[in-house]
Amino acid sequence: MNFSYDIKKLENELNPIYIKLINEVSRASKVDKHHSGKVEITEILKPFTHIMLDEKYKIVAYCSYEIHGSFGEAVAIEKDKEAPDVHLEHEYSLFQRIIPNNCYPVNEVIFCDGTPEGFLEVILLNNVIWKLFNGYAKVYLSDYIFSANDIKTNKEFLFEPNELLPKYYKNHNGISKLLLLKKSYDYTVKLCEYLFSNENVELWQKDKEYSHIEFEKGRFTDGKCCCYFSCKSIDICEGEESDFLIKE
Repeated sequence: MNFSYDIKKLENELNPIYIKLINEVSRASKVDKHHSGKVEITEILKPFTHIMLDEKYKIVAYCSYEIHGSFGEAVAIEKDKEAPDVHLEHEYSLFQRIIPNNCYPVNEVIFCDGTPEGFLEVILLNNVIWKLFNGYAKVYLSDYIFSANDIKTNKEFLFEPNELLPKYYKNHNGISKLLLLKKSYDYTVKLCEYLFSNENVELWQKDKEYSHIEFEKGRFTDGKCCCYFSCKSIDICEGEESDFLIKE
């Protein structure tokens, strides 16, 4: 099924929160070269009306700085505990652990309402959080294509999509699938398929960098869905050649 989403409404409501948090993350990343900075960013969830946070947790951004700018990760911490400090092994080095030992992936502590709009908001939220650490102070909801105005290339598509709006369907195994068109910095266009399921989510808990929540029986329902997802994609339009990377 096709469905529409008011991305401009989300952007208008998210903008003041996002700009405030990106500035806080930028400042915190430079405060102490021996420890990663930390900023609670739980409020970034407010404009995402189809997403709920497990009330036992809060979202914290851990950040540091290197020659190209701020970098970091957002994690979930138990709400009744203070976010721990993290000592950095190296000054201004990208390739090191900057998050605490006891923390959880953000997607383990949020739920969506099981609607196509809810699954889309999970994908957008992940993208927005990633951009907090990468200097996207103005353009941060521009990766996905919702209309012809979002396509910035004159190159031919391998095949022309009949519809540019997101598409949602659920297969016979109960796996929810979302099809989206996504563009890269060089205007490559990808057809992406995102998969969500409330079953066997433990199979996705393979990242040893994090602690993991034990998904007890009954944690997920049709209206309170798991926000873990996997993604498959294929290029359907080549990007523009350039001698350097252009950030939007």
